[in-house]
Amino acid sequence: MDGQRLLVIGARGFLGMHAVRYAEGKFEIVRGERSADGETGTIRIDISDVANVDNAFAQVRPNCVLLLAAMSDIDACEARKRRLPLMPRVRRTWPRLVLK
Repeated sequence: MDGQRLLVIGARGFLGMHAVRYAEGKFEIVRGERSADGETGTIRIDISDVANVDNAFAQVRPNCVLLLAAMSDIDACEARKRRLPLMPRVRRTWPRLVLK
């Protein structure tokens, strides 16, 4: 898959780090991160914000996307139950974006 651009969303997480390591040398990798700091090869992406996701995809123009972003801290998830209404919005957003 030479010349293919891979966008790894959640690249700093456990799965994302391993996916990036595996894909190095096989793809041009762009790391999508919620708190990207402008480092080369990264882009800021907030999966709960449709306009932000559209903008990131337009800038990166990926051939492949791995969506590995997740909150894996169970205690933090419990403490943030008020954010749960966000999840239906994320689930509605992603199929539309993938089909573009």
